[in-house]
Amino acid sequence: MTTVLTTPAGANSLSTKLQDELNQATEIWIAVALMNQQGFNFLTTHLNPDCKQHYLIGTYLPTQPQALYALFNHCKNNNTRHLAIYHYTTCFHPKLYLIKKKTGCSSFVGSANCTNGGLNDNIELTTYCDDKEVFRNLKTWFNRSFTEGVKKMEDYIRSYEVRFRQRAMVRNINPQQQNNADLIRDLTFYRQSADYADIVVQRNNGVTNLKNALDFPNFQNINLDAFFEIEDLGALDYRNRDRILMNMGNLIILLNNLTNQNINIIQRYNDAICGGLLHVDKVGTNFITKVLCIYQPNLYYVENSISTKVLRQYGFQATGASAGARYANTCQYLIDIANATGINDLALLDNGLYLT
Repeated sequence: MTTVLTTPAGANSLSTKLQDELNQATEIWIAVALMNQQGFNFLTTHLNPDCKQHYLIGTYLPTQPQALYALFNHCKNNNTRHLAIYHYTTCFHPKLYLIKKKTGCSSFVGSANCTNGGLNDNIELTTYCDDKEVFRNLKTWFNRSFTEGVKKMEDYIRSYEVRFRQRAMVRNINPQQQNNADLIRDLTFYRQSADYADIVVQRNNGVTNLKNALDFPNFQNINLDAFFEIEDLGALDYRNRDRILMNMGNLIILLNNLTNQNINIIQRYNDAICGGLLHVDKVGTNFITKVLCIYQPNLYYVENSISTKVLRQYGFQATGASAGARYANTCQYLIDIANATGINDLALLDNGLYLT
């Protein structure tokens, strides 16, 4: 049976049906892009304490840190409850609720996050299905995605809480703007924030740790696992690590070329990207520019989906005859912005872009 459920609450609402299913659940699998304390309370209130529980939560959207702490403590030291946090820079956007009962199974897939708005107040649409094959396919997807969660859970939540607070502070004061003057104003506010001195220390430590992971500048004893685990200057997709490990010799050649200041940055960039003479499979622009930024943070910025999106929101569009030329022009633009705002370097400016 397949049924369409709606929100806000009503006779055929998501919260009513989901509550009924949770009361009967022997095991659940929840994957959502966003959860808050009210959503966490809704789930745990209606679950039997003996129910086996699996949670996969995104943080690309503003999941509340208190909800993550509540989930972490809820699952800690309990071998029937499991939590993973999806942290890749790609937007994690599913809304999936899978429930196993003594009498069968059920799947809820739709637009509703695990928040009071998603479950009760917003205009949402969810499909309910009790088909066993659909359930098995969705659970297979869940289990595969679950393995991609962060490894050091408590450390990640603490660092995420700091970013969440800073991002909320900036957004509450300044509405989204579309020109250079507004970008300078917003980043100046970031530069003058009470947390900036601590951010400088944290970011400098992050750059040092990234350099150590690559055995900078020798590149002979590279710890690729450590480099991928350090999320400063943007998280890398851990799924690419094994392919890169197969090409370590070429990676070392690439790293030496990227950090050769005698070669023009346009050529270094063009040689490194897909189609370039020194390109290494699965080493993308986020990896390449992360290396450039830790090499000379006063000259080079990290180019990834977040920095590109933010700059476009502020009306900046890079120009140039090649990808390398566009990167070089963006670096110069951001150097000018850093000078105008008093931000120490582009590694610190990268954090400011993330918070705007």
